[in-house]
Amino acid sequence: KRSLSESMTRVPDSFVCPITSELMADPVSTSDGFTYEREAIEQWLASGHNTSPLTGEPLPRSELTPNHALRSAIEHFVADDPELKEQLYRPHDKESIQHQLNQRELAMSAQPIAGEQANASAAAVPTAMPVSERPAIVHSPVVLQGLPVRGLSAEDVHFAAPYVTPDWLALAAAPNKPSKSSGLFGRSNRGTSASGASDSAAKLPADLSVGVGVRDGGGVSLDVLVGSEAALLHIAARLAANGSAPVSALKLRASDGFGDGTLSSRVDAAGDGFGLLTRGLSTDGGSGCLAQLKELSISQMDVSCSSAVGIAAALRRHPSLQSLEMWNVKLKDEGALALGSLGAADGNFALSSLNLGRNLISGLAKAQIEALVDARRVELSIF
Repeated sequence: KRSLSESMTRVPDSFVCPITSELMADPVSTSDGFTYEREAIEQWLASGHNTSPLTGEPLPRSELTPNHALRSAIEHFVADDPELKEQLYRPHDKESIQHQLNQRELAMSAQPIAGEQANASAAAVPTAMPVSERPAIVHSPVVLQGLPVRGLSAEDVHFAAPYVTPDWLALAAAPNKPSKSSGLFGRSNRGTSASGASDSAAKLPADLSVGVGVRDGGGVSLDVLVGSEAALLHIAARLAANGSAPVSALKLRASDGFGDGTLSSRVDAAGDGFGLLTRGLSTDGGSGCLAQLKELSISQMDVSCSSAVGIAAALRRHPSLQSLEMWNVKLKDEGALALGSLGAADGNFALSSLNLGRNLISGLAKAQIEALVDARRVELSIF
């Protein structure tokens, strides 16, 4: 078991409040672009200060903006570490915070502002400043920086092995049949066909359809319609399997039986299938089948904030992804900001098109994303 001090050495600096030196449970940003623990910065402002505790410069406005994307990233980071999780949700000591503030005020009065401003600028986190006040190039939020990106595990590789698909065209021509698997989301490998593959892997489930096209320059395009969690896991396993043929374009839609464009209540991104797909997309130990992917479209399923952050982290360094569409997936602000950061100046350099349309994104977050995305190379659609 790691001690708290050992755990803290792994924490990205951007997750730590510059006032309390602790993980931020409720990060908020001031109008000059820096982020703090809410209780700490509120205490600073309540004591009569109208300046930045980092730079000493006057704050243009006193409003505080919740940094939802950063909060989600911190919660994701501490999920598997009891020591950090305990610190994150431990009540703050107001006297300790005031002592830290007093120390900072004394230090600022003894140092030139310019020097500290230069040191502090590297830790700035982009926030909801009006577009007109932002710099010409806005770097991506810290949400993806330092976030662990997990590739396929040994268990994933073992599970996906029977689903290897060396010829997608042959798969599309095969008739569908119901899966015989009784495991969670169809994740049982009991029972094999004459070819050695499990019964669940031999044919497509009845609620999964795969349209296949051949693309110029090699690779195939897949148009996948899933009707259940089991169907999503099935196609994710085929995409994750070692030896499956390369895919250049993947269009993944969920169906609830009521027609195209209708959000499915049967499929969401919290299940095994979406998790396996995300790990397969990773550039660190991901699937060879998806290593040359150029276009990815996901629509008509519920993608939570944590799932959106996970897929954004997986795609951050993908070398060939040119187009990403997350359309009608109930994206909220946190997830949309994470995906929007892929189009930033320091995001995914291969990306040239980003569609986040028909989601649940606030006007404020839309403005943040528009300012964040590098319009010189990425075409953004967000409405």
